[in-house]
Amino acid sequence: MKEKIKKFIEKKPKVTTEEILNHLYHDIMIQKAQGRSWSSIIDEISFSGIYVSEASFYKYVVNKNKTQLRSDNG
Repeated sequence: MKEKIKKFIEKKPKVTTEEILNHLYHDIMIQKAQGRSWSSIIDEISFSGIYVSEASFYKYVVNKNKTQLRSDNG
């Protein structure tokens, strides 16, 4: 995930938190399904140079999951 973040930042240096989380969403959900904790995932994103607060991370994931459920259910 670190390399994916680095490449995304190189293409778009002024990336917002929401944009980076949107770009990483699929990877985040795969890692969570594999048993990683949310805090471990947040730490990996932060260690890559993008600060993401826990509150904004959880808010994004909850909202994205709701959106995904609605689109999956038609």
